[in-house]
Amino acid sequence: MSLCMKKIVLYMVLIFTASTLYADVNDNDGKVWLWEEHGVSLKFTQLTPLQSEAFFIGRGFSAENAAVVGSSCMFQGIFRNDGAKTVEYNLTEWKVIQQQNLQSQYSKQILVRNYWDKKWDLLDIPDSPKIAFRWSLIPTQQQFEPEDYNWGMISFGLQPSESFDLDVTLYLNGSKLQTTILAMECAK
Repeated sequence: MSLCMKKIVLYMVLIFTASTLYADVNDNDGKVWLWEEHGVSLKFTQLTPLQSEAFFIGRGFSAENAAVVGSSCMFQGIFRNDGAKTVEYNLTEWKVIQQQNLQSQYSKQILVRNYWDKKWDLLDIPDSPKIAFRWSLIPTQQQFEPEDYNWGMISFGLQPSESFDLDVTLYLNGSKLQTTILAMECAK
């Protein structure tokens, strides 16, 4: 089987099962960024534009609209609370930081569910793909009790191959915790 055919088969498998998505990304050398503190962990795995496009074509998006998603720097995110405290987050407080030059940085928000809802409404996307898309994304806000976890996709709104730092804000039993995950990269 040719390399091209193997890739097509892999992406078709990705269309039919989200659980395979995580394992296959790692098997395909998707880079992973992991942060752990106080029993809380955040794990981000790159998704290539083609992987993201295939996933959403399988959920009813046209190739053109799936390409919009594929070129928005998608990652799989896994959030775990193995600590003893309640953890909360709001993705609208997180910031994508890019270095513009030696003396200045550019900051922007993550593309959360509300952003995509408005975008899909403007493009007149049918309800079924919009619902599938919404449910595939990490919730914009969430609270985790000890032993809770969740996973989903997260869009950083950058172009393939761009690099960035991610400023993260979490609340542990109401106390603010800030950290920065350095040198993340959008897949090519």
